[in-house]
Amino acid sequence: MTIWSDFGFTQSPYDTDSLPATATGERLLVGRERHIRRLINRLASSSSHVTIEGEAGVGKTSLITIANYRMKRNSDKARGPLMLPLGEEFQLTTKDGVKLLESKVYRAIAEAFIQYRDELNAWGYGAPKVKDVNKWMNSPIVRSMSGGASIAGIGISGSRSESLNSSAAFAEAGLAKTVRSWIHTCFDPPGSGYFVCVLDNLELLVSSTSARQALEEIRDTILAEPGLRWVICGARGVVRTAAASPRLQGRLCHPIEVEPLPMDDAIRALESRIAEYTMGGGAPGRPHRISIPLRDTEMQSQEHPSKVRGFQLLATRRRNRRCR
Repeated sequence: MTIWSDFGFTQSPYDTDSLPATATGERLLVGRERHIRRLINRLASSSSHVTIEGEAGVGKTSLITIANYRMKRNSDKARGPLMLPLGEEFQLTTKDGVKLLESKVYRAIAEAFIQYRDELNAWGYGAPKVKDVNKWMNSPIVRSMSGGASIAGIGISGSRSESLNSSAAFAEAGLAKTVRSWIHTCFDPPGSGYFVCVLDNLELLVSSTSARQALEEIRDTILAEPGLRWVICGARGVVRTAAASPRLQGRLCHPIEVEPLPMDDAIRALESRIAEYTMGGGAPGRPHRISIPLRDTEMQSQEHPSKVRGFQLLATRRRNRRCR
């Protein structure tokens, strides 16, 4: 039991977290249908990677999450190229280097091949034999034999030893090379399918210059992989500035601008959450109770101004109705 159950809700309708990749999340995403269509169309038709720009808290991550949810749900019905979202989103910070990002990406792609192997075979794609790599990646102990060995076609040599498994260690043994060969074999001819990767919160690199330099560094590696489509997302103009870099011309599309929801859409978004989270599908508790969580959202308004704005206006309208 939580305080929200006392108000007649299963959870807070004022939550500013990103929406889940579920049918519920899709129902709760209001006012972004045009953006979703543009995002999916660009992923399917453009040779450049998609970029998204918008202020913090405007709902960019929820937009991407629901677009990915739709692509995954409709993957077996796709008329165009197959689009399979990876199971995780990536971030670049001032503490993490580009090499670590690349290692994480190739590991995530290997996990995706393992996850989608049966579906890829059913859809007529040449899914790789992933048994050895699956065993390697998910084993807590890695054993190596003197004289050399081969794992999924990767040659490994050295004396007999045991060590903790890690994605970095396997990457050094050739994981990236193996995954690239899987991509080329599976999505043949080129353009028949892609894994969709998300690089979110690019503003964590603090400056537009740092963001541009990081993207330029991966320009000829993971941004050049023919079987990958990227969605690069950020705030404070960092994506817009990076996309304008001469070295990134042709790699990145002009950003899709995500503006704060119009007031009517923001109100509908909140009303849909109230309807979704109300216990038993009826009206929530007594009207005056709603003022308590609203005070909580007002305290968050500096962090998520675009989301809270609609919440406050809806409360004003409800108070006005009660006063009539």
